[in-house]
Amino acid sequence: MALPDVSKQDVLDTIEEYKEIGQERFLATYRFRSGGYWLTHEGRRYESKAILGVAHDKFTCERINSTDYITRWKLSPGHGRFSGGEPTKKTLKALGFEIAKDPQPQEGSSTGIYHWVPWFEALAQKVAGIEKQDVIARAKQVTWSKDGKAPALLRQDDAHFDPLSFFYYIASRSKGAASRNLIYPSISKAFNIFELGGLDSDDAFIFPTPIPLNVLFNDVVNKGPGASNPDLLWELFHTALSGADEMDGSLFDRALDIPHVAITKLTQTLFLISPQEFVPLDSSLALTKSVLPNKPLWRDYQKELAEARRLLPGCMPYEINLAGYLLGQGGLTVHADRYFHISSRVKGDDMDHWKDFESSNSVYTDVGEYDAGIGQPAF
Repeated sequence: MALPDVSKQDVLDTIEEYKEIGQERFLATYRFRSGGYWLTHEGRRYESKAILGVAHDKFTCERINSTDYITRWKLSPGHGRFSGGEPTKKTLKALGFEIAKDPQPQEGSSTGIYHWVPWFEALAQKVAGIEKQDVIARAKQVTWSKDGKAPALLRQDDAHFDPLSFFYYIASRSKGAASRNLIYPSISKAFNIFELGGLDSDDAFIFPTPIPLNVLFNDVVNKGPGASNPDLLWELFHTALSGADEMDGSLFDRALDIPHVAITKLTQTLFLISPQEFVPLDSSLALTKSVLPNKPLWRDYQKELAEARRLLPGCMPYEINLAGYLLGQGGLTVHADRYFHISSRVKGDDMDHWKDFESSNSVYTDVGEYDAGIGQPAF
């Protein structure tokens, strides 16, 4: 069913604005993110949720605050944004536009430092789409170690199994190439998702990698069954897949009450589950230098996430994570209160032109040297 009051001309006018100001400025201005379903028009692709959301807000804003309208057409109260997915796709198709989903990476593909993102997303969607016992059964098929020994995650009673511990454990086994080459193909096979390439490159796996002893989201071993709340964690997992804007903050806060769970651990795991929506708190703090309360809650994390996005406008959370990691490791020096993100991808053709740039260009790291035409290029 199409959304009322949004005409094809409204969508075309929004596309023209997108083309005029460019992708990054358009998405940053209206606070949408890239990915998901794409609208194709005259040979170019546009983020369908962003295009329809802006078209609706701009041309039918007189109804945006109607409670009935919000309920009927699945708008998110408070900021007038569509939930995306099927409602957006059906609306645009009804108006005569062609819609396509992001293509799934091919088996063995390796596209750079973020190529792990679609793999984790595919795994999260698979886990969300099957029954809990099926998830456990598939996890038990994975070769977690050369000696065949099952991890603590799978040695406890099945009743305590939760998806956050599962994803956090995968991250804990991602530090070295040998471990990645052992478990990642096995996980792909067990859960019937594409195989991830580039497993030998440590630079291609920059995300939280905790020590295996601290991965469980419970403390059943030391404190008994009462130190576990798997039902809450499953509910939180499904909510996280809907995005940060749709997150139920009460679930987040209640998860922090579980023994063995702290906010850094929780946000790191949410990032692994949905790397286009969340940023690990430790990576964010490396950028923002914020001072949080002794016991921060969801509202505090929301503010921190917004500040990180303000400092890196137009960047995806997984890019913000990388910037925070580099800054925290001393690999990135900042001399101002703003951070800048550059890309060698060209708008419109979705191609990475790094090799062309690398072979014929230089970037100077000092403004004064650049103005004077001297100095050493960064590469």
